[in-house]
Amino acid sequence: MSEYTPQADENAPQFQILTTESIVEMAEDTGGNLWFSTNLNGVKRLARHGFTLYDQSDGLSGANITSIIAAADGETYVRSNGFKIHRFNGKNFDTVTPREMIAENWGSGQITSPDHTGAWWVAGEMVCSGIRRSNGSKIWQSSNR
Repeated sequence: MSEYTPQADENAPQFQILTTESIVEMAEDTGGNLWFSTNLNGVKRLARHGFTLYDQSDGLSGANITSIIAAADGETYVRSNGFKIHRFNGKNFDTVTPREMIAENWGSGQITSPDHTGAWWVAGEMVCSGIRRSNGSKIWQSSNR
């Protein structure tokens, strides 16, 4: 990840390297903070005061963050290895994976997202093929027939 730094001298470097680690996804929350998910180092938040790193000591179930969602309602969610969904509570992360999704043994290769009602949508292949919606009490599943 690099920061663009325009210089008056056109021969000067235009980019400053901020990190060489692998960034998986990036999202901007409603407060203007940038969130970065990484393969090995949890989640990074870039706010006006600089970077903050969140990892297992902050409630994440693993360091490999596979997706990040900045929802329109202001909530920020991440999905970690172990297929757990975590919500940022302003200080650290709480696990909010719908129980029925865990019971259904959902796996990798999926896209997860909350909708405006708070229900979770999961689209993918492999174990959880098709589209599923969880409203907290039951799972709706699409049919390929």
